Amino acid sequence: GLLGVVAAAVVAVTAVLPEVSCLSLPVGSPKGWGGVVAGHSAHLRPNSGALICGASLGDAEESGVGQAALEKIDALVREENIVVFIKGTPLFPQCGFSSTVVQILDRLGVKYVAHDVLADDRIRQGVKEYAQWPTIPQLYLCGEFLGGSDIVLELYQSGELLEMIEIAAAS
Repeated sequence: GLLGVVAAAVVAVTAVLPEVSCLSLPVGSPKGWGGVVAGHSAHLRPNSGALICGASLGDAEESGVGQAALEKIDALVREENIVVFIKGTPLFPQCGFSSTVVQILDRLGVKYVAHDVLADDRIRQGVKEYAQWPTIPQLYLCGEFLGGSDIVLELYQSGELLEMIEIAAAS
């Protein structure tokens, strides 16, 4: 049925995308490396490596950014090797800066997970506190914050972003 077709399509798409592995990277960072999180909906963006997640903090935190929000964000940045928090989705970014980062990741042809911060204000505010970075988008590689749109663009243009991803994939 339809579920089988969708599952086959997901396998086919992910099979041709470069996989970035961070399992053998050092554990010396304060936030650590790797990890898995469950409990949110996700689907693959057609013709890209983007896994789009509608993460939500549920009712655990009614107002403000609390410990539960920061723990959830920590789990989200560790769920995949390349994670980006954007406004909107990779298919329909809601700001030019988010669109820039999505275009860069798509051009590199890497598998990544995108979280729409507009889906949950606690994630939107919490990710700023988590990274100690005031703007969105935010890109994470192997659980480590790389930067926002300007930094990602600069790293891409210099070739450093691809190099960082290749080093992570080779590890």
